[in-house]
Amino acid sequence: MEQIDKNQNDLGTFFKEDLFKIFLGIFKNPVNGLADYYQGKTKKGYLGSLFLIVAAVTLFTFIPLIVGDFYKHYIPIAFKIGLAPIFIVGFIALFTFLIKSFLSKADFLKEFEMASSHAIILSILILSVSFLSVISSEFDFWSFNQLSFISVIYLLFIFYILLLMISIVKQTLSLDIKNPMLIWYLSPITVLLSIYLSVLVIKALM
Repeated sequence: MEQIDKNQNDLGTFFKEDLFKIFLGIFKNPVNGLADYYQGKTKKGYLGSLFLIVAAVTLFTFIPLIVGDFYKHYIPIAFKIGLAPIFIVGFIALFTFLIKSFLSKADFLKEFEMASSHAIILSILILSVSFLSVISSEFDFWSFNQLSFISVIYLLFIFYILLLMISIVKQTLSLDIKNPMLIWYLSPITVLLSIYLSVLVIKALM
């Protein structure tokens, strides 16, 4: 019973304080906002991180099913694509943990907490895809053979999303690794490799 009350208090604190601070850390100060937040955070917890991932999985699974013509392509693979946030966040947390373990010191719960911030970015990504499919008949997520203006905007948005993800990994590594050159190269490699492996796993499930 005490554990249930503690979990409820932790979730309440997350919704009242932490969620907004994480959001500001990602978008208001994308260079070191999350690093400043997690560095000053004294209380560790995993429930808020799990909530972010579950929310992203829910959005990835169900939002495209009810938006525009997107559902026609999406229904057969919805529940498998919905697992994408789990794999991406999981691989990023694993790789940052391994890198820190090898080069400095690592705390998997801390790496997992920071990696779960990617779930917010992924949620925004799927919401934007679904929104574009509604407002523009020219937009086709499944084919970029004929690039329209809206498709170009979307590709630029994907690039921006990748930069945000790389920035989060960079901030995660910089908390314990003091070699800027290693961080510069390992951050994009970690993100791209995590996405690539996630795609491979999802394809293997289809």
